[in-house]
Amino acid sequence: MKKMFLMSICILVSIALHHTIQARCTVGIVAGEASFDGRPIAFKNRDYNFAYQGVVYVSSGTYKYIGIGNSGSSALMGLNEKGVGLGNSVMDDLNGGAGNVTCMDWLLKNCTTVDECRTALENDTYSGSTPSFSLPIVGMNGKAYHIEKGANYYEYDPLDYGPGEVRKYAVIVRTNNGHMNNDGTDDETTGGKRYYEARDHLHNAVIKNGIFDSDPADTSGVTLAEVIQTLRWGNPGYEGGWTDPTSGNCNGTSLSTMIVHGINQNEDSKIAVMWSAVYKADYIAFVPVWVEIGIQGDFPTRIEVGNDAQGLSYQAHRIYNEKDENDYDQYVNTRYIPMETNFIQAVSDARERWVDNGFVYEEAKRICDESVETTYWTLKAMADGAQSSPRDLNETPLITGITGDVQSNTATLSNNATDPDGTIDSVYWEFGDGQTSTEENPTHEYASEGVYLVMCRVVDNDGSRNSRWKYVEVGGVEISASVVSAKRPSQVLSCIPSGANMIFVVQLSRPGDYSLSVYNLKGQQLWKHNERKVNAGLFKVKWHYNRSNMNNKVCVVKLTHNSNQSVKKFTIAH
Repeated sequence: MKKMFLMSICILVSIALHHTIQARCTVGIVAGEASFDGRPIAFKNRDYNFAYQGVVYVSSGTYKYIGIGNSGSSALMGLNEKGVGLGNSVMDDLNGGAGNVTCMDWLLKNCTTVDECRTALENDTYSGSTPSFSLPIVGMNGKAYHIEKGANYYEYDPLDYGPGEVRKYAVIVRTNNGHMNNDGTDDETTGGKRYYEARDHLHNAVIKNGIFDSDPADTSGVTLAEVIQTLRWGNPGYEGGWTDPTSGNCNGTSLSTMIVHGINQNEDSKIAVMWSAVYKADYIAFVPVWVEIGIQGDFPTRIEVGNDAQGLSYQAHRIYNEKDENDYDQYVNTRYIPMETNFIQAVSDARERWVDNGFVYEEAKRICDESVETTYWTLKAMADGAQSSPRDLNETPLITGITGDVQSNTATLSNNATDPDGTIDSVYWEFGDGQTSTEENPTHEYASEGVYLVMCRVVDNDGSRNSRWKYVEVGGVEISASVVSAKRPSQVLSCIPSGANMIFVVQLSRPGDYSLSVYNLKGQQLWKHNERKVNAGLFKVKWHYNRSNMNNKVCVVKLTHNSNQSVKKFTIAH
């Protein structure tokens, strides 16, 4: 692999994207143990001076990938068909200056796991005094690492202790050229305020063994919405610049942002998803894209590279051009967050269903297309209004749910939709079987039993849209996932009070040894239970609860099963 890597890099020409101080990118990873659904997350906010970026599909290598870049032949960040996702804050000096694009391209085309990426990077021969690369990587086995290399090579495991017992808190954030500190401590000179803001925001959301948690009320782990908020609001209201690394914020010079939401061991790599913002993240919504859509040659044209008026980035740029100095970025993104929230919910529901029932291309394609179209028309309505009244933009219509009454093969559906500053002008339904309706509360008869992904779209009087999805079961088919599945990670499902005891409901996806540990929020271990050679399935574990060492009536439970771990926080009801 080393020989292939060196040969591939050496024959590629360094391109015009070679840059140093200007490229103040923000990158990071969230370990699966700290995320809301137990799957790792990687992100990159790219800073440079191009006006337009787009989602690209690259098929010329061993493995195909999607990403965000300047053209259809390469990307500065991406997700490949094997579930490997990565971005970089710097890669200027790898092998004497091959540049960002060539290095990222090679890794995405040739690596199937995080470990293969690590091997290729560790064996690189560059020995300069500044980092040759700094990048986060997530893979299909649930792993997440941040790797940096200059004169020395560093691997930062978000779940491990660094040199000198420096805790990484299950979240790693980097800006510019990385840390460059041998003991793993924060480097105050390279990241500036945007580094601290991004780091502190995610640390505030994290759950990891009770060792660190600055927000005891948060019991969900790091959510996708919190990652998005970090990339938008790392330094609220700033438009930033390149010349001052202590104050420039990633918002000002960012031209695109990628988030890869990875998968766990034994899950199909097809369900790994890339969330893309093909303009400044404050002025555009994130939309989901899957590698399989690129393989099928079916990308929505509105997210491809270009500055055509039919593209998302064009409309976002129109809004950005009307900005003022008073936190206009936050004013704008609060307008479209309601629709982005629905995108996130749709993808979360679909991925959970696909874990047990297999990836469904038609559903992924529908969610992607509708998210892009909804974003485009809502941004256009906002951009049209911004030309005359930048501080009086149309509000996105709200659609907070779909309800349905199913009798045999017939479903009667309705939506919970309102418009804060106008009226709902039209409603459109897709029933998931190829049939549609424009009735407000339609009744639809399905030809056969099954589980169908229903979508409802509403459009307000100014042309802004919102969409909502829901799985509907007809004909008695079981819609819920099986309680125990080898494809689902082993985990603690719930914590139930019982007299002086707490009962933990544990799911093991396969036979093996396990241990269950309970911590308080100061990181003190309160209790530990071990079992050997346990069968897969559901079972209960009893903990004789003692409140004296609890903090805020919250405990953090770590389940170690074979070589895997999961962490969850519970509020004690006693």
